[in-house]
Amino acid sequence: MKFHKRIEKVFFVISACSFMLAFYHIASAESLAFRTAKGQYIVAEGGGGGAVNADRVEVGPWEIFEVIDVGDGKVALKTDNGRYLVAEGGGGGAINADRVEIGPWEKFTIIPLRGNKICLKTSTGHFVVAEGGGGGAVNGNRDRCGEWETFEKIKQ
Repeated sequence: MKFHKRIEKVFFVISACSFMLAFYHIASAESLAFRTAKGQYIVAEGGGGGAVNADRVEVGPWEIFEVIDVGDGKVALKTDNGRYLVAEGGGGGAINADRVEIGPWEKFTIIPLRGNKICLKTSTGHFVVAEGGGGGAVNGNRDRCGEWETFEKIKQ
């Protein structure tokens, strides 16, 4: 009888800890803007639903992304209107902001660099790039992290 009571207490403690970790995970989501090498910001056009560019000079709602930890060191980036960034084909092409669910192509790895600088890696190992260092399209087709593939994360 004592053994069963002890097991129940241990199970209760484990359940309570799991709940607290899940709550912390949800509460700890970050909102970030990403600044390019030329000082422009990544934008989900229309707040999400289509193209992703890197041509904004200031941060508004369309330039803020909720960073959601999806496990295994990967994140999803959620737009103002609830869409997710996607590396089409898992990488090797365009970055868009038109997905309603998180699948493999919507998962990115944040590679920390110095200070607040990062690179974003797609599920196929390509790096996200602001073409020209900013001022145009955002793609996920580079094989290394250079100046155009480096972003400064700005907490919002």
